Amino acid sequence: MVLLTSVRGEIIRQNETVVTNNHKRNLEKAELVSKYGLSVLSLFTGAFLVYSGIIWAGLLIVGAGLYNIAPKYVMTALRAYVKGDKDDQGL
Repeated sequence: MVLLTSVRGEIIRQNETVVTNNHKRNLEKAELVSKYGLSVLSLFTGAFLVYSGIIWAGLLIVGAGLYNIAPKYVMTALRAYVKGDKDDQGL
């Protein structure tokens, strides 16, 4: 009887672990979709604003969208621009 109780407890514990892992995986998927979905939306919105003639606001929104997609490249480009080394990153 003790063996059956311990086996049942182990099965319940493993089931809770599987449920917790599935929940974490679903949260990661939702975060990924929302992050990149909003980035793509901001890129298209910024491109539309640039096309409409509202250039500075459009470029700002495009930059915000690019920052979520490629933060390391954007930070490298911004550092090069602030230092005055505009030719290094093609800015």
